[in-house]
Amino acid sequence: MGLSPEIERALDMCYDAIAAPQLWMGALDNLAHSMGAHACQILPHVISQRSIGEVRSTGAWRIEELWLRNQDWATDVYVARGEPYVQQGYRAVIQSQLFSDEEIRHSRFHQEITRPVGCLHWACGIFQVEDRVWCLPFYRGNEPFAADVLQPIAEVAGRMAHIVGLAEKISRAGVENEVFTLDRAGCAAMLIDKSGRVTRVNSRAEDLFCKDFGVRNGRPWAAANASLERLDRFMAEIELARSTAGPLPAPVIIARNNTPWLLIEAMPVTSASNDIFEGCRALLVVSDLSRACIADAAVLSLVFGLTSAEARLAAAICEGQDLNAASVSFGVSRETLRSQLKTVFAKTGSRRQAELVARAAQIRNITQH
Repeated sequence: MGLSPEIERALDMCYDAIAAPQLWMGALDNLAHSMGAHACQILPHVISQRSIGEVRSTGAWRIEELWLRNQDWATDVYVARGEPYVQQGYRAVIQSQLFSDEEIRHSRFHQEITRPVGCLHWACGIFQVEDRVWCLPFYRGNEPFAADVLQPIAEVAGRMAHIVGLAEKISRAGVENEVFTLDRAGCAAMLIDKSGRVTRVNSRAEDLFCKDFGVRNGRPWAAANASLERLDRFMAEIELARSTAGPLPAPVIIARNNTPWLLIEAMPVTSASNDIFEGCRALLVVSDLSRACIADAAVLSLVFGLTSAEARLAAAICEGQDLNAASVSFGVSRETLRSQLKTVFAKTGSRRQAELVARAAQIRNITQH
């Protein structure tokens, strides 16, 4: 039995949303209505993967709003009951297969989360794309879903597998293009996925890998404990920015022995759909500080109120020089430079050289934009 013309039109809108993610809510509104439902959404079956892939119709957003207001007790009651059906390869299930009417009447989740927004009754399509299982739940409030809805929901789920798979491929190609475009522009870059793992590295970044910096166990790594702590904190702040839609963190400095330090900056991934299904988190752009001055002395003096001598020292440190090298370059004693550096730290709000370089990098970003 084929799908109705209304369902086909709704699925066509989902294809359109691959290239224009802002269309997803309207597309799912139409899909829900074409299936005789009030709301629907697409989400990974595994709860830990739900930092990506959740797109919702208007009605499903109302469920989410109530859920968020009741996070102290609300849990997904469908996952545990539905797991056996996923394991057995079911392509569609309805609520009566998971819960009795009595259980629904006494379920706090059903009575306080889904009933108030007209979504008490539930049916779900199940599909898989590569190694990830996805759910396509439909909700309505007027009457339970009957068994005759299983076949059309399974068919729609099969079509949605193709849509999501296509969206992932397009997104993946887009972000890979960004990485290698940066390579051609002379920028070292690494692509970070939803789990904080490095999935792509261009040749410029590979050239900077050494015994002090690189990728270990799929994640950015630094040999020095202080640098590794900064890097781990930096990655955690990127994840926080993603989950809260906040700004990406300030650049971080990686110290290297007998080699110019590295500056790592986070850039948003701009490829269409990546924030929905593929879940790429950010691009990390890595700069060898010997290649270009982060901020010249005049800018540092103007922004932080440094004297000319202090600004000259700050600029030298930002280029990767230590106090010994600066002492030779300037013809000034190391003790004099240590005293100047304390003043520079105080004026810039820094406690150590790495923080000073990061502060200067922020100034560079402002002046470049």
